[in-house]
Amino acid sequence: SRYHFVELPLNLQFRLTKENKLPVYINGSLSLGYMVGTNALHYDGSYGLYYADDKLFRKWQVGLSTGLSVRLFSSSKHPMEFGPQLHFKPSNNFSVNGVSTEHLFNAGLSLKWYLK
Repeated sequence: SRYHFVELPLNLQFRLTKENKLPVYINGSLSLGYMVGTNALHYDGSYGLYYADDKLFRKWQVGLSTGLSVRLFSSSKHPMEFGPQLHFKPSNNFSVNGVSTEHLFNAGLSLKWYLK
């Protein structure tokens, strides 16, 4: 299943090390997202079939993110940050009561390139 969101994040970033050659950062974010589409299917146990119905999904969702990053080329004009990132949506993915509780979670690698 794929879920497509447009999100507006509020990010915070704190530097963990004082070293200038390879600084390490921890970041966190709170975001408000709108689901623009999904290809997820629902299972109807009484008929034994799968079907698509976008109306069952909660369109507006809140997201929480956290991660660590290392800044590469920090003394250059275009530094880069690289590191693992976790994202969790604590709100129930379904808008209809009685449908199973489901939350979205993903993990990945973040790469940021700064254009000073």
